[in-house]
Amino acid sequence: MIPVSMALDEQRGTAPRVQKTVSRYVVLLTVVGTLAVLTGGFDQISRNVSFNTIQHTLHISLNNMGLITSGNTLMTCLSQFLIGPIIDRFGRKRGLQILLLVSGVFSGLTAISTGALTFGIYNFLGGTAVAIPTAAECLIGEDAPAKVRGLLMGIIVSGFSMAAVLVSFVSAPILASGNWRLLFLLGLAPILIAIVAQFSVRETVRFRDLQEKRRHAAASKSNDPDLQKPGWRHLFTQDLRRQTIVVSLAGFFLNFANAFILVLGVEYFIVFDHLGVGAAVHALAFEGIGSLLGQIICGWLADRIPSRHVMVAFLTCGAVVLFLFHIHGGTGLVWTLSGLIGLFGGGTVGSYARYVAESFPTRVRGTGSTFAWGIYSLSAVPAPAVFTAIMSSGHPSLVPVFCAVLIFLGAITFLFGRVIQPNKELEEIAS
Repeated sequence: MIPVSMALDEQRGTAPRVQKTVSRYVVLLTVVGTLAVLTGGFDQISRNVSFNTIQHTLHISLNNMGLITSGNTLMTCLSQFLIGPIIDRFGRKRGLQILLLVSGVFSGLTAISTGALTFGIYNFLGGTAVAIPTAAECLIGEDAPAKVRGLLMGIIVSGFSMAAVLVSFVSAPILASGNWRLLFLLGLAPILIAIVAQFSVRETVRFRDLQEKRRHAAASKSNDPDLQKPGWRHLFTQDLRRQTIVVSLAGFFLNFANAFILVLGVEYFIVFDHLGVGAAVHALAFEGIGSLLGQIICGWLADRIPSRHVMVAFLTCGAVVLFLFHIHGGTGLVWTLSGLIGLFGGGTVGSYARYVAESFPTRVRGTGSTFAWGIYSLSAVPAPAVFTAIMSSGHPSLVPVFCAVLIFLGAITFLFGRVIQPNKELEEIAS
């Protein structure tokens, strides 16, 4: 049991006794968290790169595929909203395991889809995969030393970019053979990570401390609103309302940079730039490499300068790169721009993860983080349908221009958020 003195630390305004240096456990936690995000990302990105192949194999129209993909991202939002209170009530570890298990099960079931209906159902429920990073980030964010919190969170979130690189190479020969189902059998891997987490990961010090405070509050019949059952309403109290709105709305705009490449990029490069399937899929590898580097760089920078400043600068550059996608280009131009949008657009997520975690106190960090990431994911719900509608209208080049305007709005929105100085413990920030 955690000592009462530790349990009361945060109530007195002091930080719980957490690691000040990078221990072996923190390294292990970073590895497990990164693998969790990578395997969940593999499942999600496999759905996107196989879009064209599945469409023709199962005889689904382009518009219906757009609606099915929107359903997948809708489930991402729902799972983010639902898992938040669970994370704050039952723990960061349990939340991560639930997401991993659900993601793995429905990835495997997708492999046995026989038509639009079954594919649509499994694709919808498989949307839980994109909620995995949020739970993983809560785990590392609360146990990582303040001086490297940004770097480690950047590494974990980069697991999604690693998945993009891995999928681009693995899927090319698989899709060329027409055996897209194999990709989803590989997507069963999150179940293995959930089992590994059961034996190697423990609940965070801060959450255990919060649970101890709740038990003492229940025994003394305290009416402290901070110790009540966590809920969304706590995100809109006077002290949190503005920051909740800023991180959520800015994230909504930010995600259009990723949605363009990861949701419909392959289809866009085939239709607009007339690339072959192999060249179009490999563009994701360059985006993934750019995102991987960008997320680690952004995380490293956020340990030295306020993460808000990092995001504004990177998103502005990302808007310029997205705009350039409206130019007809060959393989070289598409791959170059894909790498750059990964660096500046996907890379921004490395700072966003830290900024979101630091925007909320421990009592609602899970709820606040998943709410913000849920709104972030919400932009991908209409994106497939909107993108396919624009492409079907005969003006596909308007898709990247549309996305460029939106992520520039995201950069402006961040300017209204708090400036959070690096190298502070979470409770110092919350106070």
